[in-house]
Amino acid sequence: MSTSTGSWITGEVRLLPADQRNLREQMAADLGTRYTVREFVGQGAFASVWHADDPEGPIAIKRFHAVSMKPRAFYRELNVLLRLKHPHIVRAVNLLEADSGARYLMMEYCPGGTLRLLLSRSRRARVTLEVREVLRLGRQLGSALQAAHSLGIVHRDLKPENILFTATPQPGRPLPPVKLADFGLARLTTGNRPGGALVGLSGSPAYMAPEMFMSNYVPASDWYSLGVVLFEAATGQLPFLGTAEELARSHLRERPPLDALPPQLNDLISPLLRKEPAERPSPAEWLDQLRTLLPEPV
Repeated sequence: MSTSTGSWITGEVRLLPADQRNLREQMAADLGTRYTVREFVGQGAFASVWHADDPEGPIAIKRFHAVSMKPRAFYRELNVLLRLKHPHIVRAVNLLEADSGARYLMMEYCPGGTLRLLLSRSRRARVTLEVREVLRLGRQLGSALQAAHSLGIVHRDLKPENILFTATPQPGRPLPPVKLADFGLARLTTGNRPGGALVGLSGSPAYMAPEMFMSNYVPASDWYSLGVVLFEAATGQLPFLGTAEELARSHLRERPPLDALPPQLNDLISPLLRKEPAERPSPAEWLDQLRTLLPEPV
């Protein structure tokens, strides 16, 4: 049985070294000689991610823990992800079901780590991202959401763990471009969730839109999650903290601490955090507003 540590609230999970070794051996048996698994990258509620070599270059491999859909429906849904081609969305390149029954998704490899790692380092150093860098993040991620939603794909689990840098961020230099990973995967899987009132939800409660706590997922839900991510990037803190049940109550009823935002970002981020999906700005309207604040090309 696999053992891990971390936080279900944010989606951050760490797999213990012994379990990493066992999974790596199992993957080697499943994948055969084409792919060489190099190292463990990270683990979420429904899959682990590994750096591997393919004859055509380095890739990331996502191994799913448990899948709620039958194979035909699962692959039909994942084939939609193969159509997602955008400079700020991680590209899916292949699908595989091993003889053992394990399912794998091969993806573009982003070597720069996650936004979560950068925010954790910034928090320890007691610094926050510059306003211009927050705007760049918003513009890149917003354009990715707009492209995916135009194909009818809702992310459902937008959080710093799913935002990857194409190169390693360097102190004192502009952040490298980011790519958004795991579009639409949360709804395809059965996550390892605790019991209680919120059992069965797809997502990470710290970043979930109010309607998601009532199992309602719409494109505007992703924009709320983007607002939470940008709030955290700009302030170094989440708008709400607590247990899953406390987070649900806060996202549904409480006003976020918008006074913590830099004044230049308040009018941009606060509309994304409105409780009602219909009251959040349209993607085109929001991106136009962002371009006036950051006129440079991204």
